[in-house]
Amino acid sequence: EAFPVVRTLLSKVMGGQNVYQSPTDMGVNMAGYGIFDDEVVREMARLTGGCVRRPDAFDDLGEAFGSARSEITEHIEDPIWDHPLALTLLVLALIAVWILRKRRGLA
Repeated sequence: EAFPVVRTLLSKVMGGQNVYQSPTDMGVNMAGYGIFDDEVVREMARLTGGCVRRPDAFDDLGEAFGSARSEITEHIEDPIWDHPLALTLLVLALIAVWILRKRRGLA
């Protein structure tokens, strides 16, 4: 729904040139137009502490990232009063005590 608006905006920014013909052109079909200057890519990798891999060197890519498994422990504190069942049981217990006291004539 938003593509015609985005296309019109981009067309105005680009001086009347329609770069994208469909939403697919904005993503999938434009992947081939990425950065292809090796020097720029190598400089970006150097500045960010990364490395450059050629497409034919992807076999050892997993080793470059190290072990993908790690144990994550998260402690979640969930107070009992946040549960509707706890409130319901408390109210029922108070009602039961009130009824028993009334039947026995206690104040």
